[in-house]
Amino acid sequence: MTTSLLVPLDQSPGAEAGLVAARGLAGLDDASIRLISVVIPNSDEAEASEHLRGAAARAGVDPTEIEVVASTGPALEIVRSAEAHRDVVCMATRSRSRFGELMLGSVSQMVIARSTAPVLLVGPAAEVAPGAAGPVLVPLDGSPSATSALGPAIEWAAKLGVGLHLVHVARRGSTGTAPVDGAALIESTMPQADAAGVGVTAAVFEGHPAELVVEAARSRHASLLVLTSRGATAELTLSKVARRIVHDAPVPVLVVPHHL
Repeated sequence: MTTSLLVPLDQSPGAEAGLVAARGLAGLDDASIRLISVVIPNSDEAEASEHLRGAAARAGVDPTEIEVVASTGPALEIVRSAEAHRDVVCMATRSRSRFGELMLGSVSQMVIARSTAPVLLVGPAAEVAPGAAGPVLVPLDGSPSATSALGPAIEWAAKLGVGLHLVHVARRGSTGTAPVDGAALIESTMPQADAAGVGVTAAVFEGHPAELVVEAARSRHASLLVLTSRGATAELTLSKVARRIVHDAPVPVLVVPHHL
């Protein structure tokens, strides 16, 4: 099944990283790409449209559609457009550090909170090379929320023609939890993965979750990382660990709404 990617762009620095990542993923999956810009009312929509065309040309992308919407609610318009066309939103996110804590841009957070479909976040370290063949990587911590990422992860692995790599990280010195081994992770996932024709590997580590997940994605040359959102509020949709992963990951991160 071919994916349609919706890339929101504004004129802020770094926004076009989402378009570059979308181009790489489109090369893997033969996906189409639509562009959207949400401008404040009474703005020059023709100028915004020209900016989108220029961004597409710089990234070497031939978009199937360019949409400019005048609204004071950019996240709502992005979600509306994506749902109307059954697109996957692919957007760059820039970290903000106000009190020494990693945050996501407010629009990114609101899109994650309101979207009923997974959202691709492109952090500042993310790259996607056309033809990349590394696995889709899924961090698992044993929670039902984390395991709900497996379905979308397997679907994307099948789309991209790659395997699935599961990573469990136990915090050093943690007590009160049963030990996890890679064989058990693979066995629990095999029925769903087999049905999709996706191979599964797994690794178990002990230490700092975000650092080890990012290192696993880098060493395995992952095509994609898949996480679940907390889905609690628009102000905090991802845990601190997840936000660190998005920021440092060498590939885009697919954020799956916790209720999927």
